[in-house]
Amino acid sequence: RAWRRSRRSRGSTTAMPDHDRELPTGRIAVPPSQLIDETILRPQFAWDAEHLLEHYRSIELALLREHERLGLCDAGAATAIRRELVKLTAADLEPAPHNLSDLLFAIERHVLARVRDAPPTWHVDRSRNDVQACAHAMLARALALDAADSTADVALVAAERSAALADAVLPGFTHRQPAQVITAGFYLAAVAYTFAYALERLASLLIHLNRCPLGAGAMSGLELPWDRDALARALGFDSVEPNALRA
Repeated sequence: RAWRRSRRSRGSTTAMPDHDRELPTGRIAVPPSQLIDETILRPQFAWDAEHLLEHYRSIELALLREHERLGLCDAGAATAIRRELVKLTAADLEPAPHNLSDLLFAIERHVLARVRDAPPTWHVDRSRNDVQACAHAMLARALALDAADSTADVALVAAERSAALADAVLPGFTHRQPAQVITAGFYLAAVAYTFAYALERLASLLIHLNRCPLGAGAMSGLELPWDRDALARALGFDSVEPNALRA
């Protein structure tokens, strides 16, 4: 906006800078302001590169297979694109005006710069929305599984120690005062049950996290006959999210 205002005030007919013409989407006329870029987009870029890059890579590879199946990308180009995706690292990607300091756009630009014969149909009928939702679901699933493993470990150890300390007398406190006589085993059994209940809640959460949102598009689905079930299986999901808007 500032660039346009200054241009109007000078009555300039200067062409838009090269990096503006190379923006990844026709819906955006100029890059974000420096303030937005430095305070929001670049920190987000760094976080995404650390936590979501592997998930974005897996999604891109799964979608590439679908592009081949749909005849949108020939085998040669698909092989070249796949090679670049597989060897891609966070060090290869930098936030910049031409990728809007967005990790997904940066991945696309990186690949296109190295695969000159990539077909224009690569990334056709794609939405950044459902790809991003899918990557976050995959991250949340991984974190929930790690939490479930740790929770199960605590529950099992507490249950085992509970049996060994079934006769170890312990004062039970309430309102900071000794109230009833219990045992260490009884106390640890309560710990074991508490963590077992937490594990049940994590298991319920994982049921919902394990529904793949790919194919939801911006909000109401995509146009081409994508095999959503195949995409879900390729990414380790149990099923697809049935409603595009919810996904």
